[in-house]
Amino acid sequence: MRGSAEAPAGAQNGPAGLAGRPGQEPIISVTPQAAAAMREYMRARGKAGKALRIWLKGLGRRISYGMAFDDCRPGDVQVACDGFTIVMDPVSAAIFDGARLVWVETGGGGRGFALEMPRLAGPADPVPETGQTARGVSES
Repeated sequence: MRGSAEAPAGAQNGPAGLAGRPGQEPIISVTPQAAAAMREYMRARGKAGKALRIWLKGLGRRISYGMAFDDCRPGDVQVACDGFTIVMDPVSAAIFDGARLVWVETGGGGRGFALEMPRLAGPADPVPETGQTARGVSES
């Protein structure tokens, strides 16, 4: 489905983004460290009950994406995580299928959330540089 403008079959509004995907991983997985950091981030900012929206901002040599706290909308793909929900529009879900939300800390003191997208890496493309770090997830 890489590069497709269609959502994975049956993925819309399924529990953990798995409807119609038996035996497969969720559309986006979350590392335990990222889940703990997100729960704390949301608690500290009073965003309990909000979802983390991830959307495609652009396709090119590198994929550009955004993250913000939001409400679920009709037609959204939902992924239940450990203590929060990720929501995406169907086009973004198709692009981010197989991605992993991680917590990154760099040697220079930078830290934040990022998406690793191993399915989109070509044979010569390293996976570590996976998108922009959302050092402060937008607070919509």
